[in-house]
Amino acid sequence: MVGWTLLIKTAESRLISLLTLFGVMAVNACWSFPLSARSSFTKSYPAQLEHQVEAGFNLSAHAAISILQSYDFVPQLRNDYYVDAYDGERFLLIPHPIGYKFRLKAYEKKWILQATRKLAYHQYQCSSELALTIKEKEMGELSLSRRAMERFSQQVSRQLNQFHGSDIIEVANEIREFHQFVLDLKVPLLKELSEVPSQQTWYFTASHLTKKTKWKTKVDVGYGNMEVSITDGRDFLGDHFFQRKFEVEFQTLENMPLQTFAQSICLFMSKQKLSIEDINPFQNDPQEETLAQLRKFNSPLGFK
Repeated sequence: MVGWTLLIKTAESRLISLLTLFGVMAVNACWSFPLSARSSFTKSYPAQLEHQVEAGFNLSAHAAISILQSYDFVPQLRNDYYVDAYDGERFLLIPHPIGYKFRLKAYEKKWILQATRKLAYHQYQCSSELALTIKEKEMGELSLSRRAMERFSQQVSRQLNQFHGSDIIEVANEIREFHQFVLDLKVPLLKELSEVPSQQTWYFTASHLTKKTKWKTKVDVGYGNMEVSITDGRDFLGDHFFQRKFEVEFQTLENMPLQTFAQSICLFMSKQKLSIEDINPFQNDPQEETLAQLRKFNSPLGFK
């Protein structure tokens, strides 16, 4: 966590290198209005939890770089340490239709545990080819001390490395210890996440970690400001590099109505000349690799 100012400068230098390396590729896209919408899930959410409206998708590298060229983005570094609920066969939170998520967001000088779940999905059709999903979610957050952050992040990293080892009993014991450590955390929504598993035996375990450079800016395409962010993320399984990925995310500002938010995103994508080839390129799932290693420990963990 030392030298983050230098790292941000490095991130900016890396962006310049990326722009030189990839250049810009313009692809024609056809967009149409009005939008059609379809929603699911409940819209209600407790007042003490933060409510957020967002949309986003993975990007090809050249599409991400093209967007970064178009606006004045501010970079920020962050490491995300993901934890999921393991039932002896699969992870239960991120793959769930409601999209539960539990992670530590580690910045330079602040460290936040965050539990989230989706409240609603709204489907909009931007064009004959491209559809857009806007998500409403609620978040519970807990700020950590440096000491608690270090314990959490170190245990996640160590687990991911140990999953590739052969000391079955020791790793199983550490999984139990970490599970209890997580259960004792006072994070809003964590209780709801711990109620997702229906079986008697399950454990909170490390899933993966992502080292991110996230560029943010505000964009108004004619309907009011929205926040746009581009993420250059590197997934790791402990010390093992897994993959690099790019994504774009949009968040509402100033209580923007959903329809207006959707129109803003679609117009933004049209202005950027994004095509179906630019959006959601294939990516591997780091959770699948973790699961393949985790199953070695099923017997000492009490799974049949």
